[in-house]
Amino acid sequence: MIRLRRLLGPEKAPTPKPDLALVLSGGGARTAYQVGVLMAVAEMLPRDAPSPFSVVTGSSAGAINAVSMAAGAPNFRGAVVRLANFWRNLETARVYRSDFRGIYGKGLHWVAALGLGGMGPRNPRSLLDISPLEAFLRQNLHLERLQQNIDAGVLRGLAITASSYASGRSVSFYQAVDEIIPWERSLRLGESTQLKLDHVMASVAIPLLFPAVRIGNEYFGDGSMREVAPFSPAIHLGGQRVLAIGTRPDCVEGGNRITAQEQVCELPEYPSLGSIGGFMLETLFLDSFDADAERIKRINQTIENLRGRGRKQPVGQDRRPLKPVEVEIMMPSCDLLEIARQYSHRFPWPVRHLMRGLGAFGQGNALPSYLLFDGEYCKALLEMGHRDGRDNQETLKRLLFE
Repeated sequence: MIRLRRLLGPEKAPTPKPDLALVLSGGGARTAYQVGVLMAVAEMLPRDAPSPFSVVTGSSAGAINAVSMAAGAPNFRGAVVRLANFWRNLETARVYRSDFRGIYGKGLHWVAALGLGGMGPRNPRSLLDISPLEAFLRQNLHLERLQQNIDAGVLRGLAITASSYASGRSVSFYQAVDEIIPWERSLRLGESTQLKLDHVMASVAIPLLFPAVRIGNEYFGDGSMREVAPFSPAIHLGGQRVLAIGTRPDCVEGGNRITAQEQVCELPEYPSLGSIGGFMLETLFLDSFDADAERIKRINQTIENLRGRGRKQPVGQDRRPLKPVEVEIMMPSCDLLEIARQYSHRFPWPVRHLMRGLGAFGQGNALPSYLLFDGEYCKALLEMGHRDGRDNQETLKRLLFE
């Protein structure tokens, strides 16, 4: 069990900057890694300190972590410990029905619907039944605390991103201080609302696997689908320093990236359904952190160049002056596919049997790493995140305190 330890010594820790933002991407079970990094951040703060992040945003499974951290903002370490315990004690059955009837009953429902040409009275809406997750989150997320934390000044705003199946837009639903102005850009917008469980369930609704959620007159799915500017909600809510925690490994094969030219040039076997499913999830959760960070860097350079020439400070579409934004990105340091392979035997038997039939346990298949909602696997991810956070403590200290 990981215990939080102080990294700053016996003296009083410096006060974090008030414009810090936390951005949490999607990644299914992989998002346990994000909590490990936050454990390292908690070690840098006094035990009873409030959250250093005045702005929190999340999409897909990262939205669950984001809401939990925002709701627990008055005591950052306590919020991290509770969230770590959630992942550490997680079971697949707590996320989706993993018994024989839950898995194969859904499959037979799909077969019947296809056989009838979609003419049945109740056509299936998803491959998995995630009613256990909805019931658990309803009891444990404490969304009612968000406004209390905003009113108390320990939270500036929380944004949860989902994708509209009707308009194709990426919508960031946010609850924040009154001064925040809703925004609208090409295929993305920010909508002020009182956040509810439906917004969270919409954000985690992986296409086909989990059912879409109706909000207003639209149905929404996973927030990672159309998220081309993942830092935008945080910046609109007032963040000027951003810590982004993703789930895409920063290295593979012992720390070395393998290029296409270095791979063996042999004709591979035809991809299995499990391989295709894993590739689809890899594509869905291929966050745009690097691309968005490059855009922010170019904007920062433009602002600095104009300042150096004595030019008038540029303004955004909302007519507010543009300010430089600092971004730090944390990614897993090791290959998550290999870790998932070591724990794949912990899938419940019906799920393991189905995934084996789909060819999901082949070499390099990503599907298990996203769907293995198991405490032992998540513990390994927590430990990796904690280790990565400690290895990058100087970067984190600079972002938080300097």
